Amino acid sequence: MIACYEKYKCELYNVARAAALTRVGHTAHHLQINGNPDWILLVGGANLSRCCKNALLVNIKKGQFHSTDQPDTLPDPGLARYEQSSCIYDNEIIIFGGATSEQPLNDMLRLKLKSDALIGLKPSSQLFAPTANLITVPICEISPRTQHTSDCITNAGEILIFAGGNKGSEPVDDPLVHVFEVKTGKWRTVETHVEENDVPQCRMGHLMLLRPRRNDQSFLNQEVLYIHGGMSGNEFFDDFYRLQLKRTKAEDGEARLTGKWQNLRSTVSAKGSFWPVARAGHGGAIIYSNTNILRFFIFGGLNSSGPLNDLHYFDEGSKQWTTVTVSGNVAPSPRLDFAFTTLRLKVANPNFNPHPDEFISTFSMSTLDDDDTEKNPSGDEGFLQFPS
Repeated sequence: MIACYEKYKCELYNVARAAALTRVGHTAHHLQINGNPDWILLVGGANLSRCCKNALLVNIKKGQFHSTDQPDTLPDPGLARYEQSSCIYDNEIIIFGGATSEQPLNDMLRLKLKSDALIGLKPSSQLFAPTANLITVPICEISPRTQHTSDCITNAGEILIFAGGNKGSEPVDDPLVHVFEVKTGKWRTVETHVEENDVPQCRMGHLMLLRPRRNDQSFLNQEVLYIHGGMSGNEFFDDFYRLQLKRTKAEDGEARLTGKWQNLRSTVSAKGSFWPVARAGHGGAIIYSNTNILRFFIFGGLNSSGPLNDLHYFDEGSKQWTTVTVSGNVAPSPRLDFAFTTLRLKVANPNFNPHPDEFISTFSMSTLDDDDTEKNPSGDEGFLQFPS
């Protein structure tokens, strides 16, 4: 999230405040072009009057927003869409679907990022290379839909699509997991192994996160996709699924992707276990602890009572959810359909000198590190409280 804390001040450059900050349904990407890690790219989104056709560059160290234009040769609606799926692969941003005010989409946009756009003190307003042959809209083999995800792409360069919104609060009637192979431009589906109660029903507004890509060769042919929550009509979901993906080659030499669903709620002890409330339109991240335990974070979203601003994580080691709280009035206000991304950033805070009694939890002082005595309590116990 950008500028979600009241104490964080942002400067705006070449862009009106409304264009910079008033949008929902956009996606965010941490850019690393020419070794410059200071920028986040915000793509798409909509406000009360229109879809936003400009992308935004945010300098995360200086708190500055810069507008960047889409190429004139980009066919309508171009970047003017919301709740799309987007990712960055091989210095190219790839965008699928989303919606305009008239209808959901199923087009595919591919735009090269200029390698010199972020050189100097001020970024270029022409971030996307306007060369026509670098902008393609291949015929899509799956139905139009919204799919608000970012960087849901495998080690092998395959974009994953599951369910999504049709019109209003109704999802598409499509239970398949679709795969777009970036290098070949081909679509195919995942061959899933189905067991009773282990397959998520069609939904929209769900959180989809892929286990972070790694350089370890042992992970190359195995991927893990996580799906949490979402909604269908007036029903909100609190379920949590994992799809184990395996990549092989068929007899004809074509790539073959198979998968097995698992309902993660079945792995959690029912007795006294805390579980976050149902929601849709939320964000999240997968972050590993210092002892390499995967933690699946969720934040905000919407349920039948309204927008949320709670933060929780699921620990794969203990198979428990933990709620994270902060002291003081510094948490983001309740929200849904926001942009989110992950990055590593060192933040110096000379006023922060933690003392053991400032932490209210059953964790050690390392708080998010695992050790033999760590617990993931449920219910009202063990909330983490960090000093403001």
